[in-house]
Amino acid sequence: VLLGVMKLAVLLFLVLVLTLGCVQQQQMQNEKIKIGGLFAMTGYASFAGQASRDGFIMATEDSGMSIDYAIEDFQSDVKTVATAANKLIEVDKVPVIIGPEWREFSEVVAPISSEKHVLFISPWMTAEGIEEKYYMTATPSERSHVRRIVEYLSNINDTNIVLVYSENAWSFTIVNILKDELGKQQKIAIVEEFRIEESADDFRTEIIKIKELDPDAIFAIISTDNSQ
Repeated sequence: VLLGVMKLAVLLFLVLVLTLGCVQQQQMQNEKIKIGGLFAMTGYASFAGQASRDGFIMATEDSGMSIDYAIEDFQSDVKTVATAANKLIEVDKVPVIIGPEWREFSEVVAPISSEKHVLFISPWMTAEGIEEKYYMTATPSERSHVRRIVEYLSNINDTNIVLVYSENAWSFTIVNILKDELGKQQKIAIVEEFRIEESADDFRTEIIKIKELDPDAIFAIISTDNSQ
């Protein structure tokens, strides 16, 4: 966890440097730079949100820049993330917001970024399929990783795979990428798909069915720690 926080701190430090242009007017007026942090510090995504928050604070403190920041906890909730984002924009008046984590929350704030003309930079989300000019991400698309898996499997003739994935926006995105990449070749077939609840932690039913199908590989996209 500490290593992850340290890596995130370095990443957020670079992000903060890049955002200086967005707050140049404040700096010219001898005001402190003000940046918002929008993190899931409680709820099911809190392990990601707490790491993001810690990295955010470490990066601002170690940057050597004069920075004020306001942090909001959106509680791993898609409704609260909109309220928290608007609070940072309307009340705290931040020109740049770091966050949120994860796709289901990013899908909510991306339209807000364009409507309010406020830059959002997610430290922990891929942006494929989100086309908002004020929304950015520091995480590369999973397509490059999925493509390598498909290339590996395509070296095996007539491979049958089973998909197991959470009912979650991030999981759905990867499944769509996988199906798109599989459509470019003829050697890999999906024989069954298992959609599971995001909070599930008992897979005995799915395992029995998978044993009966006897696939060559299982492609699992599980979104939460409990399920993993």
